[in-house]
Amino acid sequence: MIRRPGSRWTFGKLIVLVGATFAFSTFAPSARTFTYSNAFADEASLIKDLKDTDFRVRTSAALALGKSKSRGARDPLIGALSDSNPTVRVAAAAALESLGDKSAVGALKRARGTEKDADVKAQIDEAIAKLDSGPARFLVVLGKLQNKSDTTSSAVNQAFRAAARDKLSTVPGVELLGDSADLAAESKKRSLPGVTLDGKLTKLTKSKSGGDVGYAAHVEFMLRKTPDEALKGSVAGDANAFANAAAVGDAELSQLQVDAVTAATAQALKGVPTAIESAAK
Repeated sequence: MIRRPGSRWTFGKLIVLVGATFAFSTFAPSARTFTYSNAFADEASLIKDLKDTDFRVRTSAALALGKSKSRGARDPLIGALSDSNPTVRVAAAAALESLGDKSAVGALKRARGTEKDADVKAQIDEAIAKLDSGPARFLVVLGKLQNKSDTTSSAVNQAFRAAARDKLSTVPGVELLGDSADLAAESKKRSLPGVTLDGKLTKLTKSKSGGDVGYAAHVEFMLRKTPDEALKGSVAGDANAFANAAAVGDAELSQLQVDAVTAATAQALKGVPTAIESAAK
């Protein structure tokens, strides 16, 4: 079992601490996970922010451009792959992955050839794998997601499922089916292994760190193979989202809950490629 150390990043007033536990000893993902709460600025301003003197501003701008899904974001993000700060380069690679423009693969491969930082290389490899992936090798359905924490919030529940679907949709070789799909029938029809992932949010607790306040989240996913539905493996992840206590109101606390759950879900599912490979055997 691998226990990856958490990584602590500060973006403005938001701090996210992430870590993960994997049930498969052959997988060693990057521990970097980015979460940010600021509203999107217009594209021109974000592109300008990629040249800001503060690496945190450049990092946030890169991530926001990736979420924008704008074709005009590709070239500025490619430029950010050569940023002097490795955190920005990781964010640029993650943003290009999120952008989903396959024409960026060549630039990512060129950047990979000259990159020295191990974490940046890992994120570039993940982006290339997603954008340059071949046909489906596994069919996956996201099954029942349960909130077993003491915090019952529709926003948290929606974020849990959205984060899981978002991450699973980026796994190379995986075709994520709709929630109502008949996995067994589809698996038989297409002669592809079928795997169901069920998840649990087991912890979402308020915590304090110095002058900051936030939430700690823990999520777990269990993998079942179709058609026998036997349990074949599990992955888990943890994350803490903090913000300055003096600047936090009820809305910000709610957002921190969402941020913590989203980051923990993404971190857990870093281990899902190897887990699905094992489950499908």
